Amino acid sequence: AETLKAEKVPTLAIFSALKDKNIELMINSIEFCIDEWLIVPLTVNRAISTQDLVEKFSLSSKITICKDMASAFHQALNTQQQRVVVFGSFHTVADAMKILDKY
Repeated sequence: AETLKAEKVPTLAIFSALKDKNIELMINSIEFCIDEWLIVPLTVNRAISTQDLVEKFSLSSKITICKDMASAFHQALNTQQQRVVVFGSFHTVADAMKILDKY
């Protein structure tokens, strides 16, 4: 988070998490340097629903719910954001890596 904050670059986050994790801590630790959030569903039993996840954010957060990781990447690559950060669950990152392999 400190590295992201140090570089004043518009930043978009692709994010999802498991419901048994401290999601508020994950969000709060980086929210100050994210300009827009793309929320993606996970297809594992322990995943939090996208609607429940959205409720964890502050009201000032700019949030878009995407239908899947491919949609999130498509949207991320078609925005004016300069930097894209993928984080949350290892499942989130694994899904992103599958999409990145296509690029």
